[in-house]
Amino acid sequence: MDQNPYAPPKSFGIPNSAGESDLRIRRVHRGTEEGIKVMACCYWLFAPVVAIAPYWLKTGYEIGFALLAGTIILAGIGLWRFQRWALGFAAVISGLGLLAFPIATPVNAHFLLLLFRQKGRMVFSQRYREIVRTTPRPAGGFSRWFEAIGVVLGFLFFGFILSLPLAG
Repeated sequence: MDQNPYAPPKSFGIPNSAGESDLRIRRVHRGTEEGIKVMACCYWLFAPVVAIAPYWLKTGYEIGFALLAGTIILAGIGLWRFQRWALGFAAVISGLGLLAFPIATPVNAHFLLLLFRQKGRMVFSQRYREIVRTTPRPAGGFSRWFEAIGVVLGFLFFGFILSLPLAG
C-alpha cells in the first residue's frame, strides 16, 4: 500500500495537465459556470427592488439607489459573460448582501464562495473563456428552454416591480 488513503486529493477534480481535453475541463466546471449564471439572474431580479426601495422607504436618495441598481445590473451582465472585471462589482454587492440577515446572508456567502474558490477563478480566466468559445455546450445542466423561461420570468418580475410605485 503505497498511497495514504487519508491524504488530501492532489487535484480537487480540476484538470490541469496539458493533455486533457477542453471539453473535459468545461464539464468539470459546468456546475460553477451555471451557478455564476444563476447568480447573475439573481442580481437582475434584485436590481429593480433596489431601484424602487427609496419609494418604499420614503427617503430622498432616488439617484443613489438608481445608480446602485445600475451597478447591480452591470455586474450581472459581466457575470453572465464571465468577465473578470465583474468580480470586483460582485464581491462588493455580495459583501453588502451579507449584512441582510437572515435570508440574504447565506445566499451571498455562497455567491462569494462560488466566485473566489479555485473553480470560480478558473471560470473567469482568459483560458476558460477561450475554452467556452471553442467547445460545444456540454450535455446536462440548464437547457435553452430553462434559460428562456428564466429570462421571460425575469422581465415579468422586473415589470411588476417597476409598476408598484405607479399603483400607489
